[in-house]
Amino acid sequence: MAHNAEVDESTLTGESHPVGKDAQAQVPASSPLAERLNMAYMNTVVTRGRLELLVTATGMATEMGRLTGMLEAAEPGPRPCKSSSTAWAAVWRSSPGSSSP
Repeated sequence: MAHNAEVDESTLTGESHPVGKDAQAQVPASSPLAERLNMAYMNTVVTRGRLELLVTATGMATEMGRLTGMLEAAEPGPRPCKSSSTAWAAVWRSSPGSSSP
């Protein structure tokens, strides 16, 4: 049940405003998170109203768990400071009047 409920889902969707929830909404499971008006998620905050919820997943089976899995599987890229300093050094070495060792 949802009674005038709004949920801050910014941790998952980046939305800047809370989203109204409707327990009666018919939403396909393949819908993006921001369009799932009949679901509330771990690490989100109820900002208004009342909700009665049914837990449908725990741990790595949750949306936060899915995001964690994606982060763990991602290949680390170059460190920003290292790539910036390397690019700056190349520019400095090629500039007129620079003395390179």
